[in-house]
Formats: sequence, structure tokens, C-alpha cells
Amino acid sequence: MTRVSAARCTWALTCAVAVLSAAAPADRGPDLVDLLNRYDRGEFAEVVRAMAELPPPPNAQRIARSDNPAEPVFLELQRLAPAWIETSGSHAAARRRLVLAAFALELTAARPSVSWTLRYPMLVWACELLRTHPTQLPGERWWHLASIALYQDMNDWLHLLGAGVVRPSTSEATRFFSVADKAEYSAGHLSHARLALGDEPRLLLADVYYAERQTFLSDSPAGITAQQTSPQLLDSFRAMLNDKFNARPPRIAPDPRALKLLLDRVDRLPALQARYEDLARHPALRGDALLHLAFLRMRLEAWNEALAHLDAALQVSREPMVIGMSHHFRGWIFEQTGRRDDAIEAYRAALAVAPLARSTSILLAAQLGQTGRQEEAYEVLDAALKARPAPDRGWAPEPLPRDAPADLWPLYQRGDALMLRAYLERLREALR
Repeated sequence: MTRVSAARCTWALTCAVAVLSAAAPADRGPDLVDLLNRYDRGEFAEVVRAMAELPPPPNAQRIARSDNPAEPVFLELQRLAPAWIETSGSHAAARRRLVLAAFALELTAARPSVSWTLRYPMLVWACELLRTHPTQLPGERWWHLASIALYQDMNDWLHLLGAGVVRPSTSEATRFFSVADKAEYSAGHLSHARLALGDEPRLLLADVYYAERQTFLSDSPAGITAQQTSPQLLDSFRAMLNDKFNARPPRIAPDPRALKLLLDRVDRLPALQARYEDLARHPALRGDALLHLAFLRMRLEAWNEALAHLDAALQVSREPMVIGMSHHFRGWIFEQTGRRDDAIEAYRAALAVAPLARSTSILLAAQLGQTGRQEEAYEVLDAALKARPAPDRGWAPEPLPRDAPADLWPLYQRGDALMLRAYLERLREALR
């Protein structure tokens, strides 16, 4: 080969490498080190938007069935973590570990199109990182509270409370990808938060939220009415069970097993109420406890007692989502008791906290329509239905829209999921 030919080949090869190198970032998506550095600099919103655009693994089902259910993004984060922590020297290592744990938490939350089976290992890994090397920084508190809220948002009570509290279903996998995963499964993520935060009062809520969830009458998102039973209806159910349905034709008789299950769940409410009353004695928990006490009374149609709890919650709470949920519940009570104008005002107050929230908008539109304000009702409903709603985080076919409005009622049913956004905001503020 002549020198000219060799030079041309070298030039062509150099150009090809350059072209491929330039194209690679677009094919791989955002670079994790770059995202980490930007997150470290405080570009939180921009980085979370980029996280949501990371592609899901093409072979997610095969990964989930493997002995190590780790997707490529998680493996890459694990690989680069040690060097990234050490880059700024030992004096900055504690903060960098917290930044890395926060980044992993936000990355876990930002990609609902990826199965939770593939996402929660990142949360387990971040928890182990902080457990092994506590940072002693204020932001660590918000990390633990946000991670607990994320587990509840995903309805993953098993990994939050542990197999000793939440009985695993027969379909639950017993393979563990790490020692930390086994610890999370056995003892629960909440136990690790208690070791880190000591007597943090908000850690008292998760167990009670789970106990409340066990009393729900339906998993349907249809609305509050699915959880509601009047004392008269309960008395009739007990009478049906006592006479063993002898007075009813079999073809229309309710299933005795279903009635027993319903009554068993309702009969747990007094004990649950006592637990919330105890929590209400903690100043830091009073607003949350009053909100849940109100809902327990609403379920039994004790409207005046429920309203008193909600009015008290609005006096003591400074949390926007607790305030918004209190107004949503007040609207429901006013609606049930024929106070339509008050219901409209309360629903509007809830929407001021969570604009375009679908469940609240539907209730408000119905009340407006019944007062003859059909055009206004249409505008409220049309805006809510056109908005891109936040999907149920359990599984979403598309990434969570960046501008998705929070829907108060579904969040309430998932415990501290109602507070997840607030915790993440405070975590970010602590990292600034």
C-alpha cells in the first residue's frame, strides 16, 4: 500500500470514528455522569426530565425473571458510583453519597414505564449506601421520608414493612439480588429508616397507614363512596348473617363470606381510630392524624364529627396536600348533607392546591351542573379531562408526564404518597 493510500485509510478511519463517537450519545441517551454532575449543581428539574426520557430496557421481562433483576441504567450507576464519590476528595464524600442516593431515589421515581421490579433495587442499593456510610447531613432525613413515601406510592408494603408484617403472596419471588435486598424483604425498609432517624415522629405513620389500608372495602378508584357504609346498612348486614339468609331467595342473597369480610374490616375501625387519636397528640403529626380520623368518621357517615376533625386539621397543618385533601373531604361531606354551595366552595379550595385534579374536578362539575351552571361545569370537566393525569404508579405504559397534576384522592389511599412531592422538594433544598 502506498503512503498516500495509507494516509487516506487513516483519514477515513479517523472520520468514521469521529462520526460514530458523535452519534453515540444520541443513541445511548443522557450520560449518567453528566446527569449526576448537573444534579449535584442543583439542576434538579432539568435532570429529572432527562431521567424520564431514559429508555426502558427492551428485555424487561427477561431481566425481571433473572437471578439479578438489574437493568442497564442501575448497573451503570453502580459501576460509576465509587469513582464519582471520590472525585472531590474525602472532605466532600459524605455530601456526594447523599447526592448519589438522592439521584437514585429520583431516578427510581421518574421512570414509571419501567416495572417496579426493576426499579426498586436502585432504592435498596441507595439505602445500603447510606446505611453503610451515614452522612449525618440534614438532607438524609428527607431522603428516608421520601423513600418511605415512594414505597407507599407503589403500594409496596411488603418491602416497606417487611415479610414479618406483610404476608407475602404465593407469587412473591424469594430470590434476592443482594444481601441488602434480603434485609429489605425480611426486616423492611422502615426498620432501616428507624435506625437512621431514631425517634423521628413521622416514622410512626406507616404502620397505621397500612392498618387503615387493610380496612378498605374496595380497591376501586371509583371514589369515597366505595369505602362508605351507614350504621343502618351495617345493622342490616348483621341481621342477614344472623338469620342465615333464610328469608331471602338464594338468587338474590348476598354472599355471606363477602358480608363477613366487610363487617370484619369495619369492626377494625374503632381500634384504628384509637391509634390515630394517639398520633394526634404529636404536634408534628396532628394534621395528618386529624385528616385520617375524619375519613374514618366519613366512612360511617358521622358527618359532623368528620367535619370537626377536618376543620381542626386546617387550623394546624401547613402542608399543602393535607390542606387540599381536607377541602376535598369537606366538599364530599357538604355534598352528602345537601350543602351544595359549601361543597362547591370546598372543591374549589382543593383545586387551588391541586389544579386540574381529576377526582375533585368531576365532583365539582357535578355540583355545578346540579345548580344549573352547566357551562361552568363543562369548562371544569373539560380542562380536567384534557389534562394529562398522573397514572397509577404501579404500572404505566408511558412515562409520567412532567406536568401531570396530582390527584388527591388516589394519593390519600397510598398513605404518605400524598407527601412524596413535598419530601423531594425538601431533599433538593437540603442539597443546594
